[in-house]
Amino acid sequence: MTAGIAALSPSVQRMPGEDFTSYFLRLFDNRLTYGLTCSQVADLLNAESGQPEYSESKWRKDYKLYVRARNYFRTHDCGRMLADQTKALEKARIQLSDERAAFNRLIRSEARKDALYDELRAAFAETHEIRVPAPSAVLEHTAGSGTLMAVLSDWHIGIEFANGVGDYNPEIAWNRICRYVEAVRQKARLLGARRCVVAMAGDMISGIIHTTIRVENRQRLIAQIKTASEYVAGFLAGIEECFDEIDVYGVGGNHSRVSEKDDAMLGEMLDDIIPFYLSAKFDGHLNIRIHSTEPTVGFESFYIGDTKTHVVLAHGDYDDLSEKNIGQLMRLAGDFDVAVVGHLHECAYFDKLGVHIIRGGCLCGSGDEYCLKKRLSGQPSQIMAYFGDSGELEALFPIYF
Repeated sequence: MTAGIAALSPSVQRMPGEDFTSYFLRLFDNRLTYGLTCSQVADLLNAESGQPEYSESKWRKDYKLYVRARNYFRTHDCGRMLADQTKALEKARIQLSDERAAFNRLIRSEARKDALYDELRAAFAETHEIRVPAPSAVLEHTAGSGTLMAVLSDWHIGIEFANGVGDYNPEIAWNRICRYVEAVRQKARLLGARRCVVAMAGDMISGIIHTTIRVENRQRLIAQIKTASEYVAGFLAGIEECFDEIDVYGVGGNHSRVSEKDDAMLGEMLDDIIPFYLSAKFDGHLNIRIHSTEPTVGFESFYIGDTKTHVVLAHGDYDDLSEKNIGQLMRLAGDFDVAVVGHLHECAYFDKLGVHIIRGGCLCGSGDEYCLKKRLSGQPSQIMAYFGDSGELEALFPIYF
């Protein structure tokens, strides 16, 4: 090393642990700060390289190549970085927008439900005498101890229509319910059934799920729930004297959801309010039991007779009752013997995988605009089923109006 180089500041010397390339770049990057000439930098590098001495020109050209490469990668890396950051920010913006939209939907849904429940509390606070169907002549009971199941399905209380296919309104609905009560009373006495199971299979109200239904509904949603609850109470009061025990079960239907289909939750079906109304109305009636349900599963499960015939009650909008669907439902509910559903507006019975499938009809038939456009037809009907002493299914009785 020359005497001139030796006299330079210690900061231009290679630091402990500093590799040669880093030292080379530091010297050239800070040459002016250190007060070095290119020749002095070359002398320092030659002293540290352990290689034959290179000219100042060689070291300077190597540094220029490095600077060009560094500038190139900085420019392109910054471009990629900016693009990546822009993409990440856009994704974050979209996620925030989606979250805000979901939150706003939730707030709107909660607000609607809060307002709905406030109206319900006010409506149910009004006490009314139960409207009871006029009884027919009393018949003697035949000896027996079986169970009669009365399926209440798709009453669609609140909808009104009058056309060449059929007429329906709340008063027509009540008249048909009275006829149904009479049919239950007659069958109970004829068969000697001492126990009754009332299975509400959903869609007791018309709801507001279709635009045409919103137009056709003459009753507001609160009035629909209240009227349907009072009609079911009247049905129970009309058959009460015929049975030693009446057990009431119910599930929600697709017409009773309180929000849009994709946002609807199983535990928020308006049909589920009816059992609470009935519990208050029949408090103290020892022969009527209103069973609390777990609405978040979308079906109800109970047993009939000494052999514990297992019945699963569902509306049917989630269940097509194919072999695959029955297997899936059994994994949730356990093995069952009978499935009771509604939804398709036609009374039906069939067996599949050893399971009795009972489908209830619709109290209003198929005269509304939605059914007419979809070419859905069905005579107004409900259905009863009789289970013998041990609980085995013995007979079915569709009731047409």
